[in-house]
Amino acid sequence: MAPRVQTFAWRLLRKALPTGKRASKFSKHIDENCSRCGNTEDEMHFFLCPFSKATWFCSPWFIKTEILAAVNHSIPNMIQTLLNSGQPQINLSNLYTFLWCV
Repeated sequence: MAPRVQTFAWRLLRKALPTGKRASKFSKHIDENCSRCGNTEDEMHFFLCPFSKATWFCSPWFIKTEILAAVNHSIPNMIQTLLNSGQPQINLSNLYTFLWCV
């Protein structure tokens, strides 16, 4: 796994990503809303933004993230569910790299 993806994964799991919601607390010039859909941008937005949902569904795994998010209310639980899904091409490296690209 690339070092930048490792750093991203570490920050994602510790809720330390500079999401719009988090960054807007430090600067009034930063909008907390997603520039694509207008909803609040936080870690769950990687799964729930309409753009992200389409990206996940178009992935080799055909994942419907709204169902995944309804069952799992935290990022670590969602990742564990994906890893336990039985799809052989889903592993931590592929999953975090995909999330980093989203």
